[in-house]
Amino acid sequence: MTGRSAWIEDEERAHRHALACDLVAALTLGGKIARAVIEEKLGLPWGKLTEMCRKTTRKRFNKNSGERVESSPSGLEDWEFAWIVGKGYDKGRGVLTDRFVFEFGLGQLIEYVQLSSGAGLTEGREVEPKDKMKETIKAQVNNRHKANKIFIAGLAHVRRGEVPWSNNGRRKKWANASSEERLASFENWFDAIDRLGCHVVNREGWEDWFERANPAGSMEQFFRHWISAWHPGEAPCPPWIWPEVDYWDAHDALDSDDFLDTLILVTESDMPYSAYHRRCVQPECNGGRAQPVAAETEDDQDWEFGRDVTVDDTDCWLAELSTQAATSKVPWQIAFDALPAEKWRSTGQIPISTG
Repeated sequence: MTGRSAWIEDEERAHRHALACDLVAALTLGGKIARAVIEEKLGLPWGKLTEMCRKTTRKRFNKNSGERVESSPSGLEDWEFAWIVGKGYDKGRGVLTDRFVFEFGLGQLIEYVQLSSGAGLTEGREVEPKDKMKETIKAQVNNRHKANKIFIAGLAHVRRGEVPWSNNGRRKKWANASSEERLASFENWFDAIDRLGCHVVNREGWEDWFERANPAGSMEQFFRHWISAWHPGEAPCPPWIWPEVDYWDAHDALDSDDFLDTLILVTESDMPYSAYHRRCVQPECNGGRAQPVAAETEDDQDWEFGRDVTVDDTDCWLAELSTQAATSKVPWQIAFDALPAEKWRSTGQIPISTG
């Protein structure tokens, strides 16, 4: 192992350990609930939360072998992090919030844990065996990594003067491909990623959606309810998240850096891909990130609010509605650890918005 790889490994270990500590703090409400209580409630082994937060190498004596054993803290595997978050969420009845799940990009994975455990339907009785649940979560997280490999490879192919994808593995040279062949190759590239549950989207469009998004919903729900969130005939165009392939093809610029740099990979839970979980911090703006509302006056009785409202949500909904009318759009950014901006082209990691 080189010095650089050892440094990267140490950085990754530190990042995982920090997120594990953040998760424990969220589960215990900053220490207000005993760890043992949470472990029993979530069905975790005794001492699991303490082990997750351990900072130093642990030395213990193995009575069976008579040997001294050392173990170093390494945080949680990506699938295990998602599984524990799913256990702690419990559709809003647990200690983890919608915003926590949303900003970590775990919505769809959590939904699976909820359905598999029968949360809210069978009083916590598991519908699927725990081992099967874990294996499914592992498979879904692994699909993210597979999709990223396809995404990065496609970008590299185009920059080397080839089309991004070929179903038979024989990619044409860019100069030898017709406009129709180039478009078909891009569509097949996107489809291969879609089949793994992820999507290639336009960076600016995604950022626009992220600013407006409701943490309790998904990108699909956002666009499905867009029209109903406005007065009839007043709905503006929604954020355009899909790659503008036809536009760039018309300018014979599908292979340009200007176009390729607009593309990012988002997971099944609508957040940009990262090798390990990272938090995209959404700003406190636009009335608690509610769906768009026709902004007139608070006294207007014809307002429509673009999200499902239950009886328990009424007070919160009214407060958001009032705030929405009085709050103007403010600058925002995605805040999380990431590589320098000049590294995006070669790694395909999460972009950082600075405006």
